[in-house]
Amino acid sequence: ESNETPPTVVLFDEPDVNLDYAAQRLVNELLQDLAGKYPTTQVIVATHAVNIIDSVSVDCIRFFDNAEYRPWRFEYPVEENEQLERIRQSIGLSNSALFNENLIVVVEGPTEMAAIPRLYQHVTGKTLILSGVYLINGLDCEQALKLGTLLRKSGKKVIVLLDNDTKQRKKLFLHCEDADFKVNVQRQYSLKVDDDLFFVGSVEFEDTFDDTVWHQMLTSHFPVLAENASWVIDDIGSLRNGGKFSEGIQNLIEQKCLWKPGKPEIEQYITEKAIQLEAIPETLKIILKFLWYAFSRVF
Repeated sequence: ESNETPPTVVLFDEPDVNLDYAAQRLVNELLQDLAGKYPTTQVIVATHAVNIIDSVSVDCIRFFDNAEYRPWRFEYPVEENEQLERIRQSIGLSNSALFNENLIVVVEGPTEMAAIPRLYQHVTGKTLILSGVYLINGLDCEQALKLGTLLRKSGKKVIVLLDNDTKQRKKLFLHCEDADFKVNVQRQYSLKVDDDLFFVGSVEFEDTFDDTVWHQMLTSHFPVLAENASWVIDDIGSLRNGGKFSEGIQNLIEQKCLWKPGKPEIEQYITEKAIQLEAIPETLKIILKFLWYAFSRVF
């Protein structure tokens, strides 16, 4: 006769209903304790509570699609599942967004995070939230590509926006001189160039805005403090001859204003100035309209 505890399945249907946030968190802790304390017990919870959904790893969730009422999940080999979970935790990506948002847009840094919501709203007349578009900061181009690839493999609609100089990073195998560039990118990352993956700017996102917009923004927001100095539009143009345009702008501000602002702050100002002057770069307009189109195709 075996002393082992027989396998047990415990079912909960909406245990969080009518509970406030603190009470939901307590219920969640009890559920986690129950699942972890008894190795032979499986806990199944039917819930709409973000508090509960976001507290478990992605592979623990089964999502019932409203259209077909069939369970769906992010299903990968163990290594890729662990990779997704590491990325999700490192960038603070919630499960509720992963499963519920219609379109996920992955960018590589805080500059795009500062600019895209305002630009998108101005170009489309809609907010990202109401459009079901979820914007994610991938923190760098390599991680943004990895996350975009994992989401695309799962069947999730995803668009990745990267600076154009990403193509020069040889370890990412995005060599732009390759005749079969688009084919190779799709084979390597499961992303189609100009459909799931866009490269922005001559070098980076910031250089899409023209010199006149930059000059007016700098004049408005960054008073010159250095002696015998002023904002000259040709100084801005000279920054486009090589290297990172955004770093050049930062250094130029430091020279003339005697302090160095962060890139997100600068990007907020240039975005508002471009909107004010109706001077949003055409390349960005095309991409932003494509985001709206991609969201519409989900339905």
